[in-house]
Amino acid sequence: MKLLENLFSYIKKENLYKSMVLSTIYKPLNMFFSFIYTPVLIAWLGNTKYGIWSTILSIINWINYFDVGIGNGLRNSLSRELAQKEYLKAKYSVSTAYKILFYICTVVTIIVISLAVLLNWKTIFNTDIESQNAVLVSFTFVCINLFLSLQKAEYYADQKAETVTFQGMIIQLLNLLGILIVSYVFSGELLVVAIIFSLSSFLVNIYYSLKIWKKANYFRPSWKLFDGSKVKAICGLGIKFFILQIAALILFTCDNIIITTLYGPDLVTPYNTVNKVFLAFSSVFSALVAPLWSKFTVAMEMKNYKWMRSIIRKMRILLIPIFIVMMFTVIFFQHLSDLWLGQHLVYESGLIVTMGLYVFSYIYSMIYATAMNGMGKVNLQVAVAVGAAVVNIPLSVFLATIGGLGTTGVCLATGLTSFVGNIIYTIYVNNIIKQGEGLK
Repeated sequence: MKLLENLFSYIKKENLYKSMVLSTIYKPLNMFFSFIYTPVLIAWLGNTKYGIWSTILSIINWINYFDVGIGNGLRNSLSRELAQKEYLKAKYSVSTAYKILFYICTVVTIIVISLAVLLNWKTIFNTDIESQNAVLVSFTFVCINLFLSLQKAEYYADQKAETVTFQGMIIQLLNLLGILIVSYVFSGELLVVAIIFSLSSFLVNIYYSLKIWKKANYFRPSWKLFDGSKVKAICGLGIKFFILQIAALILFTCDNIIITTLYGPDLVTPYNTVNKVFLAFSSVFSALVAPLWSKFTVAMEMKNYKWMRSIIRKMRILLIPIFIVMMFTVIFFQHLSDLWLGQHLVYESGLIVTMGLYVFSYIYSMIYATAMNGMGKVNLQVAVAVGAAVVNIPLSVFLATIGGLGTTGVCLATGLTSFVGNIIYTIYVNNIIKQGEGLK
């Protein structure tokens, strides 16, 4: 208890208090709204359609990363420029990033709409249910939202990570309200769900883009202020983030697609339900560490290695109560699931325990990934993530089929690759800080 008191005292002293507290308030509310509409959505759509929708969301996550890391590249560049009060440079960075992303999104939109129209989605989803229109709407809006969501990098650089978390909460609230309303008006249609989810993100992105552009001129992009010399600073690091994101996406979100392909969409529903519950823990922790990314960027610029070591140690303290609560969740999961969903889902043997351990490993990795991202040290992450992504799919299929573990094997494969990465990241970050302290 004393350790936790010291941690919160330290956070308050470091001016992280407001951002971290608000983020950890908004994130549970975000998940609360999601948890409320999930059983409604399952009951309304049915297990098969809900499994298809979960798989569509997984594909959308792929498209969301087609900004080739420009958002993260802008976040780091803009954080340094704002810390040094170089506002004109900040204006050029913002304008350059928006212009590059506009062209990228235009190309991506043409590609994904063509795929949505040409591909046979009944074969892809292993079902006779019609889903092409839902895919088309989802793909179109995700490309628009990909461009508009660049405003999140501006809020992060402005040390307003809690605003980004608040946006997510509002989106989930709009999703909840939309689903509750249409469930009384329409029969369970994938197209209706696609429209609700697409519009909620679009409206929030528009509002918060206009809000931060109004706050300060240097946040407002200008088509005329494109600076070619900024491309390397933004896109050089951004490309590394992009490779890292794609590899991480393969590692963490291919499970639904693998399960759909091997067993059909019906088994996606129980798997996705377990995943959703445990990822709630990672979402809260992610909101907690989100303000630290830009802080690490500034600390690296100032060579404040003492602060880096201290904050990492204190974040690891928080893992203790998180682990305890997660273990209780594992023990009582079936009862919680029955109460939450209002129906009894059958989970494959070992899936709940495996998912709990995997997500805890993922939570641990966030501490070191945040540090490396803020430092701009992403080369090792890229190498490890690419290696893990290459191994994950065949390992998942092997454990699920030949290993006879089913969906538990898919989860176990992801957990094993995550665990190996954690060992490497811990050693790497500790060495950077140790070397930095030795040079001072």
